[in-house]
Amino acid sequence: MPKGHTSTINSISIFSNENQAVSASDDRTLRIWNLENGDGSIPLHGHRAKVVSVAVSSDGRSAISASHDDTLRLWSLSKQGASDPLNGVVITETAYWVRTVALIPDGKKAITGADDGSLRVWNIENGTLSRIFEGHADRINAVAVTHDGKRVLSASNDRTIRVWDLISGGLYRVRKGHTKRLRAIVSSGDGLAVSTADDCKLKIWETITRREIRSFNGYGRGPLAVSPDGCYLVSVSPRRFASLQVMNCETWTVHQVLKGHTDILRAIVVMPNGRQVVSASDDGTIRSWDIGSGYPLISIKTQKDYIRALTALPDSRGVITGSYSGIIQVWNLNTGCEIRRFSGHTARVNAVAAPPDGKVFISAASDNTLRLWNLASGAEEIIVDAHEDEVNGLVVDRSGKFAVSYSDDCTVKLWRVFDLKLIATFNGDSPMKACALGKRAVIIAGDQSGSLHFLHIEDA
Repeated sequence: MPKGHTSTINSISIFSNENQAVSASDDRTLRIWNLENGDGSIPLHGHRAKVVSVAVSSDGRSAISASHDDTLRLWSLSKQGASDPLNGVVITETAYWVRTVALIPDGKKAITGADDGSLRVWNIENGTLSRIFEGHADRINAVAVTHDGKRVLSASNDRTIRVWDLISGGLYRVRKGHTKRLRAIVSSGDGLAVSTADDCKLKIWETITRREIRSFNGYGRGPLAVSPDGCYLVSVSPRRFASLQVMNCETWTVHQVLKGHTDILRAIVVMPNGRQVVSASDDGTIRSWDIGSGYPLISIKTQKDYIRALTALPDSRGVITGSYSGIIQVWNLNTGCEIRRFSGHTARVNAVAAPPDGKVFISAASDNTLRLWNLASGAEEIIVDAHEDEVNGLVVDRSGKFAVSYSDDCTVKLWRVFDLKLIATFNGDSPMKACALGKRAVIIAGDQSGSLHFLHIEDA
């Protein structure tokens, strides 16, 4: 294992020939590495505090470094030695609290991103400041310049990526996600997805371009559901935590507010016939309404075992619920009676999903398992230790061939439905809290940090 630095390495930049790299460290030095033999015996001294970032020029002849000594230094990579006038030349001593640095391809300017959320463009030749970009609300962690040298991208702790025009100095584009934990994501089936988070925002996304097209304030942590035809979005009302709000997906205006529950809403589903919306609440009831008129259809008492998961039977005659105690029940929406009960999970059931054939369904729970059940016989056909931490949710695609699970172990997994065989795994950096399946085999996953991941199912 190549060694050389005596403390944390903060940044590495590779030469254009891909045979060498330069690293920056808390030990106040940079080191040049030979990538073929691992030799890192060439140190560059000069900084008086930890070196936080380094970037190599496109021709590989020089590098620029940023340090907590408030300096930017230019280094010659073609000739190492004290006699070289470019070796460690201080460009500026006013680069305060810089986190990251990049070079414009022509080698004449450098760009820094700092803790105060600003980007600064420096003239390398004379060390003067030529431009300041402001707009981020928190520190900047990374900057990158396009190959033509016309735009710079910045990524910040404010959870935005901004694209800046280096020529005009203007802001070209902002890419935002949520700023807090994702709570729910649904796909409308027409290339759009909808998400809610603890930042109290409801956002509309294009799944193919990954572009945010609308954002609404005041929405809380509640569940979401979309009608099969994509015409209606059902959410918890932003003004009444125990009521449902039906929104027209064409105009994004409120169509109905459905009242009846008296406590927190935990699950919502629109039935396959597109005419009914069903919800489950901590008030111990399942309620159903006509989605068009808002007329209440039935209220079912579920005793005191709190429901955490809800899905529709394919024939629209009933629903499947999963509870805090691990019990799964099937309910008739015409009579309000319990049809069947399933036991097996040893912890809270977080999701249930039924493929369109109506023969089986899958459950996901905090006991880290997925289970495949036979609806007719009640038999537990397959148990899979699916994740290393609790399984937060599960969705099944419209064909009924694939299922996607997501977990606090920071993974999203793709399964074959009929035998629960694992097909693929996506590893993230934060616990996965919400997921939906979009058009063209796109998985939209949301994590605890507020980020959305758009994943494509190959060969699907």
